[in-house]
Amino acid sequence: MKISVIIPTFNEERTIYATLENLFLKHSPGEVIVVDGGSSDKTLFIAKEWTEDIRTSKGRARQMNEGASGARPDRR
Repeated sequence: MKISVIIPTFNEERTIYATLENLFLKHSPGEVIVVDGGSSDKTLFIAKEWTEDIRTSKGRARQMNEGASGARPDRR
């Protein structure tokens, strides 16, 4: 079974690279979706090296729901 990993972000420039690197090197997720809540830093620029991104308004629940609505872990 493959899973989708949804990561809500907001100005995570300092930590997103290490988070995604660890996730992809040590695990085998079906897909990873970064859902950004309007970052003003380089969060999305960094995340795009690793995975797709979704942009929405700020709010963890909103971000998680938006990511879940587009999740398709078996499409890879």
